Amino acid sequence: MQYILTEEQHQLILTEGFKDAVEDRLKRAYDFTKDTINRAGQQYGLSFKFLLTYGAGIGSIMPAIYDYLNGKYPTLSDSDIAGLALSAISLVFFNAKDYVKIYKKMKEEGHIEELGDAVSFTEKLKDRVARILDVLGMSLYQGLDIISYSFLLPILPAILKMLADADLDMVALKGLMNSSFITVSAVTLQKIIEKLTEKISSKKTSDDVSEPEGELQAPESDIV
Repeated sequence: MQYILTEEQHQLILTEGFKDAVEDRLKRAYDFTKDTINRAGQQYGLSFKFLLTYGAGIGSIMPAIYDYLNGKYPTLSDSDIAGLALSAISLVFFNAKDYVKIYKKMKEEGHIEELGDAVSFTEKLKDRVARILDVLGMSLYQGLDIISYSFLLPILPAILKMLADADLDMVALKGLMNSSFITVSAVTLQKIIEKLTEKISSKKTSDDVSEPEGELQAPESDIV
């Protein structure tokens, strides 16, 4: 027997699929941060659990730091890279008060040069992320603010596609606004969506939001 979906049923399937897929991607970013924190804690005896509050945002940018350290220091273990990446993020985005403790631990491990490189790369990464967010209408300068919005990076292509798709509507965003992995308020997220909608409407000839030439590009997404 052949079943024919009504327009409402078809839209519901698309909407639910979008919400589930976005939530899954945010959860994977969060879980990556959690796993990294556990490994770094075991290796260095340092506590980075406070970073879990921003787990999805940190998990969205940390792979770039991993790739950089892996490429420059191929002999480092995964636990070493975990500790260096989290230390750099703590210092750059959170101005960690226990800097001396981190420095002493890295000195004991013989990783002062690696820490300096990790911090330098993370500073540049922070600036690049800030410029991307600025293009989206969010002028952020403080590290904590930038990391709070970084969760957008892996799901931005899906959001843009959803906003440009007539079969998907704002109902799909309700689940996103209720996500436990998002570190901004529902009101703030709604304002972000409104800004993106305005940009799409003002650039109908473009498929997505344009970014400054040479900037870090939002990753392609197969969410929807």
